[in-house]
Amino acid sequence: MTCQTFRYNPAVVAEAFATLESLPPGRIFLGVASGEALNEQSAIGFWPKWAERSQRLIEATEIIRQLWTGQQIAHDGAYYKVNARLYDSLANTIPLLMAANGPKAMQRTGQNADGLASDPKTWKEHKSEFEAGAKAASKDASKMPVLVEQYVVVGDKGDAQRAAELCRFGPKAFESYYNIRDPKEIQQRADSEVPLEKVYSDWPVSTDPRPTSRRSLNCSTAGQPS
Repeated sequence: MTCQTFRYNPAVVAEAFATLESLPPGRIFLGVASGEALNEQSAIGFWPKWAERSQRLIEATEIIRQLWTGQQIAHDGAYYKVNARLYDSLANTIPLLMAANGPKAMQRTGQNADGLASDPKTWKEHKSEFEAGAKAASKDASKMPVLVEQYVVVGDKGDAQRAAELCRFGPKAFESYYNIRDPKEIQQRADSEVPLEKVYSDWPVSTDPRPTSRRSLNCSTAGQPS
């Protein structure tokens, strides 16, 4: 997953993944996202509102796809100007997955991406928005890949607690912390606002693989999650 809207120009991302595709053909996909202030504002000095970040993501995605066709493109858009061509043609289409962690982002992803990368809570609560977005673009959501990130602890409660200390920001990462530039502030707020038990409450914790099978994400209608 990369943010191709601020730190990395979409033309550079298109070139990099075209090169990757030539090495292990048919085995890669590109994941794109709108970023976090922690990384983007620190690097470029500004952090626009969600509406602009979302539009930048859509426009950048269009540029990447155009460049992958191997044709010369002259793009003069709201946020990017690209006049370029990739001379190494692609033998395979690179699937382009988009990250989403809220209802508007889920609909945007269904409409503009080849597949989705998300978390279990968002998938359970907002799957219908993803499907609606896909339908609006005349796509079948059941044939689009869905990657759901699920933390698993191979160990006991103590192992889970130690891991959770390193991920204390997780439950609020995409609720509010993504707008905070300073990592120290993120850590301080997470320590005071997020109980440790909340961090790992949804993690399967065991040395037995069977507990994971009891946690259904109900993903059967949209690709093969992992």
